[in-house]
Amino acid sequence: AITMTTHKQTGSALFIILLGVALFAALSYAVTQAVRVTGSSDGTDFGTSEKNALYVADIQQFLESVKMRVYEMTNINSVSENTLDFKNDVYQIPAGTQITANINPSCTNDSCHVFSPYGPQGILPLVFFNGANKPEQTTATLPKNGHGQVKQIILSGVGTSAPELVFLIHGIKPQICNLYNAKQGVTSAYTDATTLTSIGENPAASAPAAFTGTFNTTNDFGSGATDFVDKKSFCAPAYSDGENNRLAIWHVLKVR
Repeated sequence: AITMTTHKQTGSALFIILLGVALFAALSYAVTQAVRVTGSSDGTDFGTSEKNALYVADIQQFLESVKMRVYEMTNINSVSENTLDFKNDVYQIPAGTQITANINPSCTNDSCHVFSPYGPQGILPLVFFNGANKPEQTTATLPKNGHGQVKQIILSGVGTSAPELVFLIHGIKPQICNLYNAKQGVTSAYTDATTLTSIGENPAASAPAAFTGTFNTTNDFGSGATDFVDKKSFCAPAYSDGENNRLAIWHVLKVR
């Protein structure tokens, strides 16, 4: 009977020790998470910087998947670049209606659709709310913040003198924009006041143009903002200087 009591006491003591260790681990995790969210004692907001890095990584991954989809369509499935269609039910203007500029009238069958559900092998279009600026876009005809649109523009040092096919995610926060550029080897210190003019570009001729199946724009970007020469992915103003939420992430889908 004495031996049994000793075993019970030993077991109870061990349970209390293990419970204490578990509670201490849980408390340590909670404190660590609180620091990640609210910042350290010296005021550094680790939570925000880490979240922004994740947002940027998500955007990069998505844009690369769109680029790979275009490559597969044009280089493997022999889909003409002039028929590429970005129609979808996700990307909208502030009124809540579809961005019709993503629709290419030259696309006449399922094979030329980039996004699902219109293309049988299409990818899912994503909206990047976490990287988008606030408040919402105020110009009724422009895409909502965080929404995507296909465009065309000549980029200095990229391909030939022909326009490139570019996908843009509009209304990006300045801090996300600057971090994205840093990942591409470009140093920028953009704010909400940054314009095409302020980075050395011509606001009338440096904004991407609509793509409807014909590569015909003479607009070009990078001749003034020389930090972007040879860059196929970056963040920069994409609207004329009078618009709100001008910053957008540009990603070349097809070099020409």
